[in-house]
Amino acid sequence: MFEPLDGQLKKDSQITIHCQIENVQSVRLIFDENQWLPEDGYNQSNGHFQKTITVPSKQIIVNIKQKNASNYTTILLFNVI
Repeated sequence: MFEPLDGQLKKDSQITIHCQIENVQSVRLIFDENQWLPEDGYNQSNGHFQKTITVPSKQIIVNIKQKNASNYTTILLFNVI
């Protein structure tokens, strides 16, 4: 995890989620448990995911899909204060 590192996410603020996740097919964010964002921001060649977002009201979930998998797996969960 490169950012955010401060640990406190405030609703409606702009943040960049930047981390390294190697050998996966795709990365998706989910806001407030039901709003799936498009599959963008992941570079398979170097394993970096980077996306700037507006913080939602409750939480941000980072999900990955392994190669040849049919389902996503949650790897990070951010709660909004």
